[in-house]
Order: sequence, then structure tokens, then C-alpha cells
Amino acid sequence: MLSKEIKTEDVNNVDWDEFIKSSEKKECYYYYSLFYEASDRSQFKKEIVMNEILKLLGMVCSFHLDLENYEEPFKPAIILMESRSPSIEDLTDNDYEAIELIVDFIKDSELKARLADVLWVGKRNHRKASTAVFSYIESFWILFDPEHWTSCISKIERALQIAAMLGRKNNPFNTCVETIEIALKKLNGEDPLFLASKFMELLIEYHVGDPEHYSKLSEKIAIKVSVKQPTP
Repeated sequence: MLSKEIKTEDVNNVDWDEFIKSSEKKECYYYYSLFYEASDRSQFKKEIVMNEILKLLGMVCSFHLDLENYEEPFKPAIILMESRSPSIEDLTDNDYEAIELIVDFIKDSELKARLADVLWVGKRNHRKASTAVFSYIESFWILFDPEHWTSCISKIERALQIAAMLGRKNNPFNTCVETIEIALKKLNGEDPLFLASKFMELLIEYHVGDPEHYSKLSEKIAIKVSVKQPTP
């Protein structure tokens, strides 16, 4: 996508988080349009390099995250008969180099996770894979909500996927497991919409944690559900 190689001086004095600070939610789904809008403004000002970088960031944020395909999870968000929205296959070597330059300047955990994950998927950059894991964990806690949990669970699930590929004996994997167990303790089976059950499913899937404890917690959840069931 980028028409030329990006240099460090093109990115190191820019507050990239500024472009997404107005986002209503800390997720890439809400970021991509903000980057595209900023790109349009920079084009109007004839800031060619900035225009292309912002467009690249919007493009990367627009990818759909398909957790069913853990090795190649980034898909076009929209697929029509004869066209589609951007996909990771559209990225060039110049794009990857620019992303690698930018990612270390990002403070927002959601955006940092996405950029680092793209470097892992596209270039198998192991160092950035670890960055992605820890950034996804940060994003998980920011989005943690027992009542509206689809966003937060996708972050910890993706972190766990990457961490497992890096090795189950390594710190990223252990930190993911610890994070889920801490979240389980916070919920203590009292969450209203079964987030605890989803956490336990993840731990069981990866054969980690304390099955006996999860059995007791599942029993507690089952009793809670039965109590809430209306009497016939």
C-alpha cells in the first residue's frame, strides 16, 4: 500500500494515539474509521507520507479477527461478489516495515496488540508476538465487563492462542493462564451471563488450571441458574 519506504523520522514525533482518543470504545472496530478520517484530512493538507501511514493504520484496524483460524486470523471485514474490504494479504514489505517502526510508539493497548499481532501473523516476528500477548491482556482488562463480555473474551482468547504457539513453558502463556484465573476469582461464579463458564472452557481446552476447582465452580453456576428458572 505504501508508495515508498517509511523512515524513523516519519513516525517518531507523532502522537499516534491522538487520532483515536475520541473513540467511543477501545476496539479496532471503532478505530479504523477515525484513522481514515484523519488520512483524508492529511491528504487535504497535502501531507503525503502522513496520509499513507494513517490510511495503512485504518486498513489494519479494519481487519476482521477470526478466532477459529488461529494461524491466519485476519480476514476482510466485508466480502462481496466481486470485491472485498482490505485484508492482510494486501500488505507489502514497506507496510510491514512501517508497522514495525510505529508499534513501539503506540500506548493504546488495543492498537498495539493489533499491530504486533499483524507482524506475528504476516512476518512471524516472535518478539512482537510477545508484545501482542501482553497488549491483548491489557486490552482485556480495559474491556472487562461481566454483562457485555464478547469484546473482552476475544482479547484473552487471542492472547492465549499466540502464547500457546510461542510455547506453553514461556512467560506469555503462563501470564495468560494467570490472567484468566484472576478474572475467574473476581467473578466467583456470580456473573450474570456465564463469562466464568467461558473462561473455564478456555482453560480446559488448553489443559491448564485446576479441574476440581472448575467443577465446583460449574456446580455453583448450575445451582444459580436453576434457582433463577421460573416455576412451571
